[in-house]
Amino acid sequence: MVIEVDNSPTSSKDINNLVDNAIAKDSAISPIPEDNSLPSLNISPSDPLKKDTPATDPTTDDLTNILSPLALRCSGRERKIPSRFALTTIDDISTCDNSNIAFIAVAGEPKTYQEAIQLPHSKQWEQAVKFKYVQLQKLGIFEVVDGLPNGRKAIGSRIVFREKRDGHGNLVKFKAHIVAKGFSQIPGEDFTNTFSSVAKFSTLRIFFSYIAYLDWYLHHVDVVAAYLHGPLDEDIYMTIPNGIENSSSGRYWKLKKVLYGLKQARR
Repeated sequence: MVIEVDNSPTSSKDINNLVDNAIAKDSAISPIPEDNSLPSLNISPSDPLKKDTPATDPTTDDLTNILSPLALRCSGRERKIPSRFALTTIDDISTCDNSNIAFIAVAGEPKTYQEAIQLPHSKQWEQAVKFKYVQLQKLGIFEVVDGLPNGRKAIGSRIVFREKRDGHGNLVKFKAHIVAKGFSQIPGEDFTNTFSSVAKFSTLRIFFSYIAYLDWYLHHVDVVAAYLHGPLDEDIYMTIPNGIENSSSGRYWKLKKVLYGLKQARR
């Protein structure tokens, strides 16, 4: 590269400017301003990404060839939810033969006992409540007392209704759970610790590996109302749920074992 000058440079700054201008002319790039500001870009109003746009500058064709694979391609296909994921009502499930159901929105479960006895399946709900009440009696969960000791306050209770369905969405069972409103328990009086022992999967894997190593047989059993067999150390009084006995009777349940909803309940 040959640099032609009219006058000999007098300072190093002049020499640097001459070199920068020569490099700029040699590479077809505009010279760098002395204030180090970025040169302005003249953008053509035409879109360089479109192949049918005539290009007047050779550099525009090169830019188009480079950026054309990066252009966004929007599909005009209409997106729809798969039919196996669109089942949100029981009526749709009853008329569908597809067994791959991922989500079922169950509606119609009563919130209170008064609402349950007004539904078309009121007899089934009443039988579910009686079944749970008899089960609690057989397990010795409570004893009925007349009134509360001085200075004691009873916690609330309610009945939770649930519909049990199979994999096809068919109604197979009506369930009712009598639960305590554990959020009203008083710390230090109704409960102290709120922890519960839980089996870890690592422990189960060691247990199963040991059984396989010794070539033993493994049997699986299902304990009915397994969470209702825990003893209760504190004296807890609970109001009788509406639907089993009138709350204005003045009688209460003194819990002898843990019940669903208590702070001491197993998890």
